[in-house]
Amino acid sequence: MHFRGAVFFIFIALFLSGSQHFSPVNSSKPFSYYKQGEKLVYKARYGFFDAGVAVLDFEKNVSSVHEEPCFKVSIKAQTTGASAFITTINNSWISYMDTLELKPKKFVRNIQENSYRKDEVSEFNYETLEVAVSTKEGENKYAVENYEIPGNIQDIISSFYQIRSIDFGKLKKNSTFDQNIFVKDKVYPVKIQFLGKETIETKFGKVKTYIISPVIPSNPLFEGNNPIKAWISNDINHVLVKAEADLIVGEVTLTLDNFRGLNGDLNQKK
Repeated sequence: MHFRGAVFFIFIALFLSGSQHFSPVNSSKPFSYYKQGEKLVYKARYGFFDAGVAVLDFEKNVSSVHEEPCFKVSIKAQTTGASAFITTINNSWISYMDTLELKPKKFVRNIQENSYRKDEVSEFNYETLEVAVSTKEGENKYAVENYEIPGNIQDIISSFYQIRSIDFGKLKKNSTFDQNIFVKDKVYPVKIQFLGKETIETKFGKVKTYIISPVIPSNPLFEGNNPIKAWISNDINHVLVKAEADLIVGEVTLTLDNFRGLNGDLNQKK
């Protein structure tokens, strides 16, 4: 994959991660900041170049996984602009989350990058604390592997909605919270730092936000302290409004470009 396209999708994966559902700072009203039928559209830029578009769609209808009711949320992401002339990427992710705790029950990943194809299905078993991952590359048959998981596991989509359930007003500036996210074949422990509040300019006007930042170990890809930041609206929606990553080779930004089905207007309080 071309570097610019790779950065775009790494960036999305980093910011579709959040807190454990059983965090003590969760809202007293689970799922109160979002609802079925919500759609969020994001644009990504690498420096002065358009990098891609990502669309999150929370389906209105309840799905079923092994006869258990589940919410279905999908993400579709593709390269656009100058990046699309260099590499063609059209990836999608789908999470099926139980309707009581938003625990992931099934996660689907479809990768289309130029001529490369990969399909992956992860099914979570909370009785055995295992996830069965079925993977198919190109024309090959599916191969299945089982991996151990903790009980508070998340996938990259369920964790995005979990973080929106947090009552940020109860967090102290610079405090941290942890989460475990399963990606591909590993459990990644992630520490998130709460950096405080800020009012930022957006295409929708000024928006009051909370700022969070995943704690990134020192590495040659990122630059400075808190190289990745996300701005979550301080309102009835708790929606991701903006995210930035400071890289050694430039800056990547992800901004909310369009939406529908929110609980209310941006900046609207309960």
